Parts: sequence; C-alpha cells; structure tokens
Amino acid sequence: MKLLIYGIDGGDLEIMKIFKDQMPFLMDFIEKNDSIHLEEDLFNRGWVEILTGKNGSETRGFYMAPKLDGTHKFTTSFKLSELDNREDVKYIWELAEANDMPYCVMNVPTTTPVPKKGKGKVIVGSAGGGLNRIEGIPQELVSRDELISFLEKRKYIVDIRIPNEEINSTDGLFEQLSKKETTRTDVFIDLCNQESAKFGFLVNRGNTIVEYLSRFEIESYKEEKVRDKWIWKLLESHFKELDNQIRKLYENLKPEYFIITADHSIVPSQYWANVNPFLVDQGYLFRNNTGGMMTATKKLIKNVLGKKVASGIKKSVSSEIIDSMDKYNWKQSVAFGKTYIPGIFINDSKRFNGPIQSEDDINKLVEEICIRFNSISEEERLNMKAIPYRINLKGRQFSDYLPDIKLTGSEGVFFHEKGDSLFWPNENYGDVPKDLSKVKHAAFTGDKGGNPLCVLSRGCTNHINEKDENNLTLIYKLTERILSIK
Repeated sequence: MKLLIYGIDGGDLEIMKIFKDQMPFLMDFIEKNDSIHLEEDLFNRGWVEILTGKNGSETRGFYMAPKLDGTHKFTTSFKLSELDNREDVKYIWELAEANDMPYCVMNVPTTTPVPKKGKGKVIVGSAGGGLNRIEGIPQELVSRDELISFLEKRKYIVDIRIPNEEINSTDGLFEQLSKKETTRTDVFIDLCNQESAKFGFLVNRGNTIVEYLSRFEIESYKEEKVRDKWIWKLLESHFKELDNQIRKLYENLKPEYFIITADHSIVPSQYWANVNPFLVDQGYLFRNNTGGMMTATKKLIKNVLGKKVASGIKKSVSSEIIDSMDKYNWKQSVAFGKTYIPGIFINDSKRFNGPIQSEDDINKLVEEICIRFNSISEEERLNMKAIPYRINLKGRQFSDYLPDIKLTGSEGVFFHEKGDSLFWPNENYGDVPKDLSKVKHAAFTGDKGGNPLCVLSRGCTNHINEKDENNLTLIYKLTERILSIK
C-alpha cells in the first residue's frame, strides 16, 4: 500500500501518553517517526477538511450552523454529497482515482450517502446523514451493492452511540465498542487486500465515545498510582485494543507512508455556558412576554400525540406564529447565542430577518459587544475572550453561517441555551456510572479540543510545505502529494 490514513475520532496524543504502557506500538512508532502539532478551528468539521482540503467557510462543513432561511433555526446536518457538483472540490478518494490507484475508504463521517463506484474503488460510509439508527447495511452506505452481503456476513456494526437504549451498562458499552472496531479493522484489511488497494483511509469512531464519556476518569487515572478502579481497567483495555488496531493495520497492509490522525482532541468539560443571559443583561437580547410558551406547547403536544404528529403540526404553523411564541423577541433583539456554538451572532436582516441592516452597524455592534464582554472580570467570564470573527472570513462562500463573534479560551466549555447564567458547573463531571441509562448526553465529561493527533511516518514530513496551513487540510495536501509520486 502506498498510503494509509488511520483516523481516530477524538484522537488525543496527550491522553494516549497517559496510557503509554497500554500503547507500546504507537509510542515506539512516534519515537521513530514524527508527531506534529495541529490547531483546529472547532467550528469546522475536521473530517470534511481531510476529505476536501478546504475549511468549513468554503464547504459549509460546520458542526452546527444556521439554516439561513430567515428564521433563527440551526442544524447539525451536513453531508459531503452537498459538494458533489462543485468543480473546485475533489474528494480525497478522487486523488487516488486521478493516479489510477485502487482504494478503500471506510467509516469516514459525512460520507453517507456514498457515490457508486466500480471494482477497486471501495467506499463504506458512516452513520449520520439520517442513518443514526441503522438496521442492516443500507445501500447508501456502500459504493457497490455486492459489499452489503460481504459486510453482513462479517457481522459489520455500522455505529454505536450514546445515549443508547439497547446497551444498559458501561462495561457492556466498552465490550460492544471493542467488538465493533475489531471487526471493522479486520474487514478493512480484507477489503484492501481483496481490492489490491494502494490508498486506504479508515476511521475509528469508538474512541470518541469512550473519551467523551470518561474524560474525568482519565484525569483521575493520571493522578493515581494505584489504579484499581473498575472504569480504569476498562480504559486500559480500550487503549490496549486501540494500539493493537494500529499495529494490525501497519503490519498487515505495510504502507509505504502512514498517517495516524484525528478530527479533534478531547478535553475535560467542567463547565457549561450560555451567552444569552449576558446579552439579555446588556440589552442586546430581549425576552418575549410569551417566552417559553412554544417549548411548553411542543412538550405538551409531543407527550399527548407523539413525536410524528407533533412534527407535522409544527410544520403547518406559520413562522409568524412560531416567532410570537418564541423565548425571545426577534424584532427587538440585535444579538444572540446558540447551543454548541462558542460565539455570538448579530441578528441582521440578511441572515435572520433581524433589525440590523448595514455592515457598519454590524461591525459597530461586534466591537461594542466584545468590549463589554471583555470588561467583565476574567473569573466571571471563565477566562474567555470575545473577538471579531466572521469579518475575518469575509468573501468566503459560507462565511455567513459563522458567528460574528468568537469566544476564545472556551475549549472544554459546552455551550447550551438551557442555562440562566453565563456559565455553571457540568453536573456530569465526575465518576462514570455503571448504569448507562444515567448517561443522557454524549459529551458526558469531555468536549472537543483543538489539537488533534497527527503522527506521520518519516517520509510524510518531507512533503510538508512552509505555506501549508497548520490544520487538518494538511492531511489532504499530503495525500495529494504522496499519491502523485511515481
């Protein structure tokens, strides 16, 4: 194999060093090769950067973004297929096609629905894109229909996520995740050999489930000399198995170039935050007199009539009625925050039908809000700092989807609109329960960090240019350069 990329969702070198005794292969590989420091803008989906070589402002590859339909609705939905007709976008597997190289790409997030391909061109997609709950292997997950029976015979598991109604215990979750990733690695190796693949790209998603859930326990493990806690034994087993997957891939596929990377790191999440109470206090965001009525009404209808009926009723109600029952008065409000997003949007007329009209007014508001936010004591704002953001990406195709203000220093702070204060302690940050039904949120004690793992076999670093951005678009550029070597 010419080039193998092993992506570890949430892969964090600092965490792996904590479990260095369980990861002898990786530690030895790093010592003999190269590990480089990357810095990710966490608005961007890291896998999309690797798949396209472009930032989110060029692809709309964001974790959360406004719909820009004149409302204040946001969505987490994104599919790579949205870019299919873009002449300026060449997917990473098309780099292999351009060099007449067989390839196998498996489980990379956002790739579903995958394009249909012929012999020597294998793509197996990931969950997401409407496939969060999957029975069997759907056609849109594979590039050739004949792959369905192959995967089913191998008892291929598409994905496991939490919260999870079918897995009741934490040790049961770890067991199922291990089974899923072991099977996936074996299937990937067999497919690469079967197709004589010269380029391979496999993603392990099980790791991010473990780290989001157990980030507090990982910190605790680091501090203790006697490591006899039940969850620590599970974590040791997880990282030992992860090391084994890396070794197995390397020894079986024998890549000339090997990249081990991630979409982001995982940091402890000790606090949750909501910027909206600050904006209310400062007179930028106004509550409705009927505030909260829509939420209460939706809950009532959902409880009485069920989710499907409630969804149908919501679609039939006019946007004017919905706005009148919303928590905030959007005709008066000039700025707001949203769940998942460490930033502030100006409620302008172009994007949100808001009252702010001109670019000058937007820029003045951004400057004013930043000054007011940063004038709060560091302790009160949790050492976060407000800076202008969207204006720096002006002219990019999808810059309007981004917040006008970014809150830096917010790694590990999970933003959610449910809070009544700027920030509050994460009530989940502590011991992982044995009973998995008590875990109601995927990012239980961890959150995304901006320094993804990036380990390169020595030959890869020879192809890095001085002008390359220090983010995950580098992986795409290295792939392009390495696959073009004759």
